[in-house]
Formats: sequence, C-alpha cells, structure tokens
Amino acid sequence: MLASFFYGDSLLFSLFVGHSIINAKIVVEGTIAEADKVAIQWSGSATHKGPFLDVRPTGKRVKLEGITIFSVVKGRVAEQWGELNLFSILRQLGGFSLDQRLQE
Repeated sequence: MLASFFYGDSLLFSLFVGHSIINAKIVVEGTIAEADKVAIQWSGSATHKGPFLDVRPTGKRVKLEGITIFSVVKGRVAEQWGELNLFSILRQLGGFSLDQRLQE
C-alpha cells in the first residue's frame, strides 16, 4: 500500500506542480482505516526551482501538506483521491499575501 501511496501522490504532485517543485521528501504523519477506506495524512518539503502559479523560481524550501484516501477492494487499492495544500505552497513562495489583497 505504501508503494501505491508514494506512486499515487507523486503522480498527483506532478499533475499540479510539474517540474516547478522538486526534491520532495514525504513523511506519513497518520493513518486511519475504516471499512474499505484508508486515509493517510502526510507532510514533507520540496524545493521551488521553476515557475509555479505565476511565481518565479525562488530556490526556497517549502512545506508540503496533504491527505490521500484509498478505497480497498479484496486487499488491493481500487481507487484513490488526494488533496495537496496548494494555497499553503503559494503563500510560502510569496505569491499570495492577505496584506496585499487588503490594500487592493
């Protein structure tokens, strides 16, 4: 299951972030299982090396946070869904500031 978790989230990560955020290190923070569902809360860090949501490369190390949920059928992962906190990444890169928005 962990192999699927890392494969699935690297796929999710590449779909949203592409080559902009690299060298990701991911740690499983918690796991909850109930009936045919397993949820994994994870966090980590990565380096901002390319354009990301209109923010130029900064070289900053950013914190990543997310949740992956699996549906398990006959002991195998049948489906999975994931959430990556993109807003948090954008804030860490200076791409969004509440102070900026209030001044507009």
